[in-house]
Amino acid sequence: MQRFAKKIQAQNTPHFKTHKSSHLVNAQIANGSKAITCATLSEAELLTRQGIKNIILAYPVVGKINYQRFINLLEYTKVIPVFDSVVSVKNLDEYLKSRTIDKVDYYLEIDTGLNRLGVLPEVALKIIKKLLSATKVMNLIGILSHAGHSYSCKNVEEVYEIAMQEHKTMLTIKEIVKKETGLDLEISLGSTPTLKSGFIPEGITNIRPGNYVYNDAIGINIGYSSSQECALRIISRVISKHGSRIIIDAGSKSLGLDLGAHSMNTMDSYGLILDRPGSNKIIKDMKIKRLSEEHGIIENLSDKRLKVGDVIEIIPNHACYVANLFDNMYLVDNESNILEKLKVDGRGLST
Repeated sequence: MQRFAKKIQAQNTPHFKTHKSSHLVNAQIANGSKAITCATLSEAELLTRQGIKNIILAYPVVGKINYQRFINLLEYTKVIPVFDSVVSVKNLDEYLKSRTIDKVDYYLEIDTGLNRLGVLPEVALKIIKKLLSATKVMNLIGILSHAGHSYSCKNVEEVYEIAMQEHKTMLTIKEIVKKETGLDLEISLGSTPTLKSGFIPEGITNIRPGNYVYNDAIGINIGYSSSQECALRIISRVISKHGSRIIIDAGSKSLGLDLGAHSMNTMDSYGLILDRPGSNKIIKDMKIKRLSEEHGIIENLSDKRLKVGDVIEIIPNHACYVANLFDNMYLVDNESNILEKLKVDGRGLST
């Protein structure tokens, strides 16, 4: 991904929320990232304590308690928050003016199809004009989007179309705003599927992928990742067997309940089972069909491939979800030998 960012002459500003690991943040910075994207203030607080000096906070800062937490961060690092409404920006602007803070850069989020946060493209110019006239401390530097709806695609060709449309939308807004106001906005894009679709987004300031650092079963299902690229694996053990029903010791507290990102149910199993630990070969007819908190149930398996006590390896559906479920992770070599134990020090930082 770092090579891709260099190719399109953009900064890679990867998401911390995928791996929640200071160790991997340091590796990303060592490989060329000059800033990190955080999903919450608590993530930004951790990375600030770790000495990270440039952060994109891809979430609106709302409420006086969070305003003060944000101000505390500004004493030590540059944090660029993201907003999608005039009222939220104005409220923070008023609070900052009373604290004698001169300028805070921010992005305006554009809804390019996910229908979550973001202003609609057709009203972006109107909103931007209001923002420019209504604030003194808050300084609009760019527009930002997340094409998360690409996770619902059936193949890479569909992802490519979304990537192309997102790029066109953002460039159009940038051009219109520059013509109408003279403001030359930065553009920030963030979505692993679109950035791995083969589409080349030119004229972009930074990209904010997260999932790429691990990849997962959703990516395999769409086609932008292979099992060899999936670095995050779950080790589980068969604890019981009743006819064609096999029970493993990895349930929802290990595998998560996602059958697709953003509540998009695109998967028919709670993870992909490999033919042996350390392998990249997926057993396609072996499905984890049900989960309890500590139990996973593989159903309708008539053969004798698994017996009680067997250890299996699973590629989880959604790596970002699963990484937040464990206190530690283990780095292993190609022979599954443990090289290092790493703390997931960002686990639970969700506020």
